Amino acid sequence: MVVVISHAAHAATIVNDAPSVPTLLNGDAFYGSGIPGDDFTVGTADTGETLSLKARERSTGIATNVGNVYYWQPGLAPDNVNPWGQIDMSFSPGPNGLAATEYKVGIYVDDDPQSGVASFHGLTLPVSDPSGDSWDDGPSFYTNPGPGQWSNDSIPYALGESTHLAFPLWQLVGADLFNPYASGEYEIRMLVTDLNNTEILSLSIFAVVVPEPSSILLGLTGMAALGFIGWRRRSR
Repeated sequence: MVVVISHAAHAATIVNDAPSVPTLLNGDAFYGSGIPGDDFTVGTADTGETLSLKARERSTGIATNVGNVYYWQPGLAPDNVNPWGQIDMSFSPGPNGLAATEYKVGIYVDDDPQSGVASFHGLTLPVSDPSGDSWDDGPSFYTNPGPGQWSNDSIPYALGESTHLAFPLWQLVGADLFNPYASGEYEIRMLVTDLNNTEILSLSIFAVVVPEPSSILLGLTGMAALGFIGWRRRSR
C-alpha cells in the first residue's frame, strides 16, 4: 500500500542527547525493561507531539553518537542471536494532543548500507482504530499508569518500541535481510500524521556500523566533520 503524505507547515524543534518523552521517574524508557531513557534524538512539533529515536548497544543500552548519527559495532550481541545494534523509538501526543484515534504513526528503516543512499521499508498505522489494524492492537501502546509514574502526568498515552534491523517485520514489508557483520549506514525514520495523511512531525537518525568503534570513543573530539555531515543531512 502506498500512502501519500501531505506536508503541513508545522514547525518542529529537534534536540540531540535528550531524554525520551516520556520516561519513567527513574529515567528509564517507559517501554521494555531497564532501557536507558537518555541520549535520544527528540523532535517536538509546535502542537506538542514528540518523536524520540535512538540507536544503541543492545546489551548495555549505551549509545555512542554525534548529534543524530549513532555508531554500532559489527556482529552480534552477547546473546549470539541478535545484532549488536538496537533501535529505540517512541511517540507521544504531548499534554495537549489529540485522541489516539486521530493520529497515524509510521516507522521506516533503510536497508541500503551505502552512505547517502536510503531505501525505506516500513508501515504507517493509526495509533488506535477499533475497526482495523492499529498500534494499540499490540504491545507498543501504553496508557499513562497514573500520577507519579511517568515524567509527565499530563501525557495520556504513548507508543514505545525497541527493535533491530534483523527483526522479521522488516523483511515482511520488503526490506533485504540485514547483515550485522557488514559496515554500512542506515537511516531510521518516524513520522506522525493526522487521519488525512497530513504530516505533523517527522524525525530521522542514522546508524553507522563501523569496524573499530573504540577509535570513535577515543576520537570524538576529532569528528567535527561528521557532526557537520549529520547537521547538513538533517537540514535537507
